[in-house]
Amino acid sequence: MTPEVSVILICYNKYPQNLATLYSLKKQNNVDVSKIEVILVDDASIDRTPRLMQYNAPYQFKYIRNENTLGRAGAKNIGIKNAKGKVVIFLDGEMIVDKNFIHNHLRHYKKDENIVVAGTTGHYVVYTTLYPEYTIEQMKELYTRMKDNRYFKKRLKLSPHNHNFNYRKLLYYRKKINKPILFLSKSAINSEIYKKVALPLPSFPGIVQNFGPELNGYYLPWTFFITRNVSVSKRLLDIVGGFNEDFKGWGYEDWELGYRLYKLGAKYIDDPTILNYHQEHPYSKIDRRKEQMGNYSMFVTLHPDIEVCGFSLDLLKKRNLVEINDMIEDYYRLIKDYPNKYQTFSSVLIRLLQKIPFLLVDDENVTGLFLKINSSQKEKQQFLDDGEKIKQTAKYPHLSDIFDLLITL
Repeated sequence: MTPEVSVILICYNKYPQNLATLYSLKKQNNVDVSKIEVILVDDASIDRTPRLMQYNAPYQFKYIRNENTLGRAGAKNIGIKNAKGKVVIFLDGEMIVDKNFIHNHLRHYKKDENIVVAGTTGHYVVYTTLYPEYTIEQMKELYTRMKDNRYFKKRLKLSPHNHNFNYRKLLYYRKKINKPILFLSKSAINSEIYKKVALPLPSFPGIVQNFGPELNGYYLPWTFFITRNVSVSKRLLDIVGGFNEDFKGWGYEDWELGYRLYKLGAKYIDDPTILNYHQEHPYSKIDRRKEQMGNYSMFVTLHPDIEVCGFSLDLLKKRNLVEINDMIEDYYRLIKDYPNKYQTFSSVLIRLLQKIPFLLVDDENVTGLFLKINSSQKEKQQFLDDGEKIKQTAKYPHLSDIFDLLITL
């Protein structure tokens, strides 16, 4: 049977949390479960994930193991190549979803297929698993969440009637285990008891409030293409191609694909009813800052556009996303008002914004930016002269603000 939707999960050493994810997809409201395809791409895990090869599910289930680690982009491309559904949902391998998850994605495609649907504002965090590797901070947070919950205490074999239950006993219990212990049973996931101890953690606060769920007037909707919970038609994926596997390590391979979809004309929607619950796990000991900035440097090189390069100001923590959006709007108004006048200003502005992530690879601060860009003295002087003329018009205040910022860094 040809599936209606393909859910692609990628994971590396996330057992048994990926098992909880598979449990949560078993009972979905208003969807024929036999028309759901779930593809789990195991990116060469060395934990117990391979036992999921024999997982028995009511949906169409494919377990694919990479013998060598391909990374985030490569693993997701394997999923895309094997997907048969008309709609593809990308979901983190340790994400629990509620019973309306797939229905709330698919209902948008009944009206339009040229869309990307995100569940960014419906993001929650929850502890479902006790790891021996949890930090003290995580153990304290776990204890705070579960200390008054009878179900979780019972699952840890701690009597719910024991009034002496305390943080020290939980620490002692952690020392006794040598592998992750999943709190949640199948029945608990089915009853959605995890919602009682989950905390909201939406990304990009204020964006949907300012631009609405369809992100009208927002030049950076592609930042909502986060593959922990996002869907797109297989047809659009086939047109733009898969993830760029030149992105290595952590970060931005999803945004880069999302940006190509945006340039293709895909309309973005963020639906707060598409709920997903990230299962907390041990913190990575890897400092990913260099990976992150290196990947964004590649992003601005591939796409030297104001939308992509402008986000560098957020990475620099100098302007928020609404302020960046205002600057981009001014930029396009200037180009429209003066189509043949400010080419040098535009070119140097892009180069300044492009340079920021390259400098952030090695340093958290950026100084002397104007001196470090690859532009001639003539171009730089023209940029300064044009910037002052633009300021004098008083028609582009947000663009002028960024001009002042960039020449004084």
